[in-house]
Formats: sequence, C-alpha cells, structure tokens
Amino acid sequence: MLIRFFIENFLSFNDQVEFSMVPGRGHTFPAHKIKGEKKKDIPILRAAAIYGANASGKSNLIGGMAFAKDLIVNGVEKKEPIPIKHFKLDTKCREKPSKFQFDFKYKEKFYSYGFAANQDHIHEEYLYEIDKVNEKKIFERKTTNKGKKAEVKVTFGKIEWKGSKDEQFLKFVAKGTRPNQLFLTESIERNVPYFQDPYNWFDNILTFIFPESIARGIEIYFQNKRDIGKVFKEILRTFDTGISSVITKKYKLEEEITAIPDNIIASIKKELRKKNAMIVLSSSDNKRYSIYKDKNGDLIALKMMSQHKIKGSEEEIGFEINEESDGTQRIIDLLPALTGW
Repeated sequence: MLIRFFIENFLSFNDQVEFSMVPGRGHTFPAHKIKGEKKKDIPILRAAAIYGANASGKSNLIGGMAFAKDLIVNGVEKKEPIPIKHFKLDTKCREKPSKFQFDFKYKEKFYSYGFAANQDHIHEEYLYEIDKVNEKKIFERKTTNKGKKAEVKVTFGKIEWKGSKDEQFLKFVAKGTRPNQLFLTESIERNVPYFQDPYNWFDNILTFIFPESIARGIEIYFQNKRDIGKVFKEILRTFDTGISSVITKKYKLEEEITAIPDNIIASIKKELRKKNAMIVLSSSDNKRYSIYKDKNGDLIALKMMSQHKIKGSEEEIGFEINEESDGTQRIIDLLPALTGW
C-alpha cells in the first residue's frame, strides 16, 4: 500500500513533488480514511486522484514511479548508465541527481525507501522502518568520488542477524555493490534475506496501468478463482456493456489452435520450461490466450469469451473479446484493478 511518493529533478519536475495518501487534519469525511490498528500507525486515504492541466506532469509522476520500480527490480548492467532523464529546462539540473522516495506499508510494517542518482552512479540510498513519530534505520548507503573512482559505503541499523557470518557476508555485498547499482537490488541478487519484504512490495505489489497496458493472465486467474466471475459480471453490468457473463475456454495449444506458427510454439515451449510459468500470446487473428503447461506436460491455452443473451430467447451466444467495443475491452483489462487482485 503506497502512502507517499516524492520525486525531484526528473522529466518535468525540477523541485520536489509529492503524491500523498495521508489524510489532512480535517474530520469532514471519516469514512474516506483507513485508521491504523496501533496509535503510531499512519492513517491513509482509501483513494486519491491526480489532476491538473494538460502537460502539467501527471503522466510523468507515474512515469517516475515506474522508472524507480524498474531500477529497483531489474537493476542495470555493469557498464551501463542509469537511464535517468533529468529536468531539461534548468541548467542547474543537468548535474543535480534525481531523487525518489516511497513510503509504503507491507505485511503490517511501514517503510520509507529512497535513493538519489544521476546517470553515473547512485549518490545515496536508504531504507527505514517508520511510524507516525519515529524512524528506525535499516540501512543507509552513500557513494563518494575519490578521484575517478567511486566508493560505496553502507551502514546498518539494528538488524537481528542470524549469525556473525551473515553480518560479514552482507557487509561484503555492500562493499561489492557497483556505484550504478542499488544496494537493495544487489542484496536480493546475492540471496540476502533481510530486505526481501520491501523488495517484494516493489516487485509484486506496486503496479501501474498505462493506456497501453493489458491485463496479463486474467484468463488463468478467472479459471482458478471461480467466484470472481460473479464480481466480473456485476462490474460489466454496471458499465452497461450488454455482457451477461464471462467464461473461459480451454484448448490444447498444438491440437486445436492452428493459427499459431510452429516456430512460435517452439518458442513457447522453451519459455515454459520454468515451473509454473505463464505467457500471454496474441494469434494472427487478434485472439489472446494465456498459455501454461499442465501436469501432463501439455501446453494449455485459455481464452476468455463474453456471453450475450439473444433477443427473444433465453439462449446466450459467445463473443471473442476482440469483437467487443474498444471501451468494453478496456474495461475488461481494468477488471483486475477494479476487483483488487
């Protein structure tokens, strides 16, 4: 759950900009707030909106969050520059590092994680556990330049080490972190368990829906969560789409879907060697499938279809999703966000 986000010197922002889910001190709409269970927990709003004039930076704010997530989750290669895009309309911003900070809640703990970087290296990075009044350091990282060589220094707060070897190894990882790599990212790559929860929040919880985004794997989710069909149906009815229900159809990929070339099927098999992997594929006739390997090793394709009632009867007829209007297709892609899965 995102509580606050700060950004500075990135794309259209030169000064610090904040997006906050923290309510003000007013008491007008108490139902809009989620209060913490403990006195020191940070209360948050149930929802928040970003609004403003065209070209005022709304999309860039989300773009900044997405950039930071990608850098945290995927990192950069050894000799690659950090793909920072600084504010261009102020000469002072050319060498000034861009700053990002996320305050969030995950597994009943509140965290504050942030970093400052330019294209050459990470200037600083930090992770704290926070509440209304206190912040407890988990780690801080500083990068200093000594001549042409950058030196990374990481200090730790109170960590319940599992043993002296763990502490030594983490300090070794900290010392070996590249100047262009985040320490949080490096620690996960080296199988260090201490910061797994904050990393998992970025990797698995923080999600962005862009105009071109599609809901990947919605067919498999629908197949595994049978009761979600009632929720989908109600949402689609509310938007007056004319859809009476949504179903999934199961096919053996190689036997029943002939529109997919052999070389694509071979590529799918290679990708699905990983256990529990799933990929989304669009065929030449613009039909979308979620493909996985079942327990027998067969490639199974799931296709979602909408059902419409035939006028003058109780019968229903199936529509391909690509036969629905663009607006209805967009609503279907937003179903995961609307249902919170």
